Amino acid sequence: MTANLLEARIRAFKYYLTLVREAGRVYGAEPRKTLEALVLFDREWPQIRPLLESLLELALARLDVTLLCLDFFESGSALYDLRLTFKDRLTHLKLAHNAAEHHGQNKTAGRLLRQIGWAQFNLKDYESAMGSVSDALGISKQFEDPANECKCFGALGSIYRERGKYQLAFEAHSKAVELARNVGNPKLEGEHLGNMGNDVRNLNRNHEALTYYAEALAIHLKVGDRRSEGIRYGNIGLVCSSLSEFSKAQFYLEKALDIASELNDDRNRLFNLGNLANVHRKLGNVTQAVTLFEQAISVAQALHDLRYEGFWMGCLGVLYMDEKHYKDAESFLQRALSIAVQIGDQRYAGTHLSWLGDLYMTIGQLPKARECFERAVKFAEELEVASWIQLRKAKIAKLDRLEKEASAPAPSQS
Repeated sequence: MTANLLEARIRAFKYYLTLVREAGRVYGAEPRKTLEALVLFDREWPQIRPLLESLLELALARLDVTLLCLDFFESGSALYDLRLTFKDRLTHLKLAHNAAEHHGQNKTAGRLLRQIGWAQFNLKDYESAMGSVSDALGISKQFEDPANECKCFGALGSIYRERGKYQLAFEAHSKAVELARNVGNPKLEGEHLGNMGNDVRNLNRNHEALTYYAEALAIHLKVGDRRSEGIRYGNIGLVCSSLSEFSKAQFYLEKALDIASELNDDRNRLFNLGNLANVHRKLGNVTQAVTLFEQAISVAQALHDLRYEGFWMGCLGVLYMDEKHYKDAESFLQRALSIAVQIGDQRYAGTHLSWLGDLYMTIGQLPKARECFERAVKFAEELEVASWIQLRKAKIAKLDRLEKEASAPAPSQS
């Protein structure tokens, strides 16, 4: 590449960097501007991407080019997260990380390593994710970067939560809240208070979760973080559903869905559509529930999110099981299980197997039920989640009783 061509590409990339920085600044706070920025970003991404990739190839040779690329990852992370697959993102981040290390940009290398870990986490490579984020945390402590240290603890909390280690997740997110307060970042403080609420909700401490969500929501409203506001309404809706307060759950989930739609935030539309469908299922609004599950599955397919495509299929299968449409239930649950196995998702593979076991037990196919429950137990044991192991073994014990009753001789007639 000639010097003139390189300088021209740098000038062009600086223009796009300004665009991305402004879009990232307003994201989630000013919906109209955010949508304008997203439309512009989507239109220009075909030009941005080859520029970014060509500059990343040169980053080892020139510090100024490295810093320019790093500025893109820091400033535009909100849009970059929304508009690029984690697989593509991982490739870019690794190139940038190598360049940062080469030029001795230690703090930035730590920040990029944390983002690499986050991409690995979303690609279900949990062991690599834990290693990357832990290394990033060590770098952040060594080079006194408390802002990234805060984000590392947040990422660690998410990894622990995904693995069913909810108390460790709570402790990591508590540390993230403490650091966010120390660095004066209310946006991160609110985010991780919300995560603490999620952790205690998973520990069945629902009323405590509502306290954390309320504290987080107050911060989101104060700083104008519209996206996080919507996420928190969704969290509150889930707790209300767990407490069987279904009218309240519907109210909060509809608010969350409205905000996600307003922000063109398909990721959170996906969650809220499915969660709202589950509430309608519990309220007995079967037709509405089916429609919402189908919409959630459609959004997941558009996002190429196999995990939640499968999860909402499984939930739809449970609905059909409740309605005694057993063939439809089996079809959706088998499809959900197939997707989970395909992508190596042990958590939801175990969930779908457990639901299939419930179905087979309900319709009297006890050997199939046993096979499903035993496989579900194995997944829980591999993940080392005691509560899941206990729940699934209890289902096997119930199955033992049913089989014993079925094999007992009929009482003699006198």
